Amino acid sequence: MGWDYQLDNRGANYRRTTFAWRMYYRIVNNTNNIIVNIDDAVGDNVHKQNIKAMALTLRAFAYFNLVERFQSAYAVNPEAPGVPIYLEPTMEGGPRAPLSAVYQQINQDLDAAIGLFEQFPMNRIHISHPNVNVAHGIKARVAQAMGNHPMAA
Repeated sequence: MGWDYQLDNRGANYRRTTFAWRMYYRIVNNTNNIIVNIDDAVGDNVHKQNIKAMALTLRAFAYFNLVERFQSAYAVNPEAPGVPIYLEPTMEGGPRAPLSAVYQQINQDLDAAIGLFEQFPMNRIHISHPNVNVAHGIKARVAQAMGNHPMAA
C-alpha cells in the first residue's frame, strides 16, 4: 500500500484509478436505473420514495467521490473540467462537465433526497441503507469542500 500512502498511485492506467472510476460509475448507473424506474414499480409509495431518496443519496456520494479524486479542489477553479454527468442509465461515455455543474448536481440530488426522506419517513431497515441523517452528513461534507462553512455547520 506504499504507493497509496504516498498518493503516487494516480496514473490514468493504474489499477487503483481504474477501479475507482469504474466502481463509482457503476453506482451512478445502478442508481440511475432505480431513479428512472422506481415510480412505475409495484409497491407502496412510501417505500418507493424512500428507495428513490436512497438512490439519490448514493448517486450524489458517487459523484462527490469522483470529483474529489479526479479534479482539484472546488475553490481552485469551479469551472475546471469535472467528470461526466449521467442522469439516465447509459453505457456511452460523455464529455466532462464543469466542476461547478457536478457540484450543482450533487447538491440537487442531496436536496431532493432530503426532501423525500422527510416527506416519506421510514425506519431504516439496515445500517448500510442511507437515510436523512446520512444525506445531511454528505451535504455538510460537500458544503465544506465547496468552502461554504456556514452551510456545512
